[in-house]
Amino acid sequence: MITFLGDVALISNELTSEYKPNNPYIFNCEYVIGNKEELKPVTGKINLCSEKYNFSEIFGRNPVAVSVVNNHIYDYGEIGFQSTVTRLKNSGIGIISQNPYYLNDNICLLSYMSFGETNEVAFDSEKVKKEINRIKEKNESVKVIIQIHWGIENHPSINENQRKVGHLLIDMGADLVIGHHPHCIQPIELYKGKYICYSLGNGLFGNINQPSHYDDNGVPKRIYRFKWQSWNRKSL
Repeated sequence: MITFLGDVALISNELTSEYKPNNPYIFNCEYVIGNKEELKPVTGKINLCSEKYNFSEIFGRNPVAVSVVNNHIYDYGEIGFQSTVTRLKNSGIGIISQNPYYLNDNICLLSYMSFGETNEVAFDSEKVKKEINRIKEKNESVKVIIQIHWGIENHPSINENQRKVGHLLIDMGADLVIGHHPHCIQPIELYKGKYICYSLGNGLFGNINQPSHYDDNGVPKRIYRFKWQSWNRKSL
């Protein structure tokens, strides 16, 4: 059994979680892990970064793997991304990306982004289809789980792009689709006998109080503050 926890970002102090999985678990790692004083922020956006990654203390054990395909993992550029990946790997945590990650001989995970209707991010369906086909050709019994970053933040309902892409992933051979990014729970759909979980909500996401919208000289133009509401603190 695998547990999926949704979006996680340890960007606040004194974070605790009621989720203590007894089995391997996976989440979407939606922040840069590193020392932001040593990293160069990307300009003009909300930048999430923290040196905290004490997942075993919070959840009782480290995740077996995390997705790193989201809109915050490059908040401090390629160096910030590599800082995150290095720390995760050094802790024995697997990296789920557009490259196949095999949890075991029977389960393979991939991760993508697809934003439609707002903040367009292209989704290359042909590449995804070829990847799923390659995996299935090696072993037709392998279950392919797709994690996908999509939808609109704080919207409990799905949009047409999510429905279209979710159905397409199942049609292309995915056995389960796990969505994140809206930071609240969205519906689960049974499509052609396979589940699409449109958004699991926040697994654990600290309130945001971060310098943001940096200029080219690395000077923040704003302090972005956001306190999550009750519906943001729930997760499937």
